[in-house]
Amino acid sequence: MFNYSKISAFETSCETYGSRRLSQAVTDLGIKIGRFKVRRLMQELEIKAKCPKAKVWRKQAVDFAGNRANEQCAMMPDTIWAGDITYIPTDEGWLYLAIVIDWFSRLVVGWSVSDTPDSRLCIQALQLAIHRRKPPADIIFHSDRGSQYSK
Repeated sequence: MFNYSKISAFETSCETYGSRRLSQAVTDLGIKIGRFKVRRLMQELEIKAKCPKAKVWRKQAVDFAGNRANEQCAMMPDTIWAGDITYIPTDEGWLYLAIVIDWFSRLVVGWSVSDTPDSRLCIQALQLAIHRRKPPADIIFHSDRGSQYSK
């Protein structure tokens, strides 16, 4: 009878191997066995793979303002703007494009391109948008709260 206590693959994997990986490891050792038989034997021997917990980072270095953009609908131009960064692969490396769009018209009102994704990239895009559109003082700017948008 096949006994899993003799298989070191399960122990050396820190008990993280499930039936698929364990059946592959046993097959690699020269023992022919199917995945469903491994699953059944694991159930009989009460062997269960441990799932590592996902790492969650909850520390916020900066206190952000509330999301006022979701509370309102843009009823006219230059009331709500949104900004984001996209990555562009090139032959020489990455380029980073920061854009500012108007939520009402969906037009790009400001942009900036750089080879480094830092806060200056976002500031330049926002300055261009302000220079081109001259928005009111109570405009709402929405971003994904990335590190480039906090200083």
